[in-house]
Amino acid sequence: MIMRSHLFAPFMLVCLLTGITYDQAAVQTLGMSSPANKMREAEKRAQGTVVVGVAVAEGLVLVGDSRVTLQSDSWVPPYKIVSDSQNKVMAVGNIGIATFGQAFILGRSINSWVQDFGFELRKRQELDTLTLEKFLEEFKKYFAPKVEEHRNTNPSHGVGFLVAGYDAAGVGRIYLLGFPDPEPIEKTNTKNNPGMTWQGETDTIQRIIKGVDLSRLSQLKQYRQMKDSEKKNLLDGLGGLEYLIFYKYLSLQDAIDLAIFLVEATVTMQRFSFGTVEHPGSLPDVGGPVDSIVITPTGLRQVRQKRLLQPTKAED
Repeated sequence: MIMRSHLFAPFMLVCLLTGITYDQAAVQTLGMSSPANKMREAEKRAQGTVVVGVAVAEGLVLVGDSRVTLQSDSWVPPYKIVSDSQNKVMAVGNIGIATFGQAFILGRSINSWVQDFGFELRKRQELDTLTLEKFLEEFKKYFAPKVEEHRNTNPSHGVGFLVAGYDAAGVGRIYLLGFPDPEPIEKTNTKNNPGMTWQGETDTIQRIIKGVDLSRLSQLKQYRQMKDSEKKNLLDGLGGLEYLIFYKYLSLQDAIDLAIFLVEATVTMQRFSFGTVEHPGSLPDVGGPVDSIVITPTGLRQVRQKRLLQPTKAED
């Protein structure tokens, strides 16, 4: 999760999730432009964080990292890790939410807006009674105007969510919900489509599960020179590299272990890697503690969650 800004305009901070490659040519181009232009250009290149959702017969799992990194093309190096304590996996009643994309909206963290939304539901005595379908409807109505207002003054990438919960028929479902176009897309469910979904900085996960990071193929000169028919044949063949995982047989504990493993693998790979041989350069925008929550027909519980602790005092 990345916040981007200009060093000499703290009151104009624009905070974004990102995982972009550091482009020296872009820095040189931006160096002679205004702070506002630098900010606008920075926002166009934002992408980041990593969240994973798994649905198995026994329940739903959401997992995510905790890092926020401040980035500016004016700095050397061009980033600063400012927090490893951001909450990206949240609960509103019996609904789980994992966020990716924009880190802050209208100067406030996504987590703070989600908690305000929960407070509004509590005031209306709907916090624990909304079905998943109604929750998605209310969440869209609450968040869409805020994202629109933010983008009117700060054009940038939007914000996305994995929303997990049980519908009126007792089926657990994980939806992908993105703004500014918040049309829910079901990714997986506990009844007849168990599986896994991931969003954000997913190159490590794709390499582990699918055997190749398909999003980076276009970086290879050999791939770009292929005919469309050759590309199709290659992609069809690469599909056979994907690990076969029998999600319908996994226990809830298996689902927890799998999702945490993939997020932790991303954190660790970013620690040791610096992009790819063909495209060097990357930012460590996934890190910090890994949080996870579980949703079952009987309710929601936190499996891993950062705790507020008393600061450690230095020894005399």
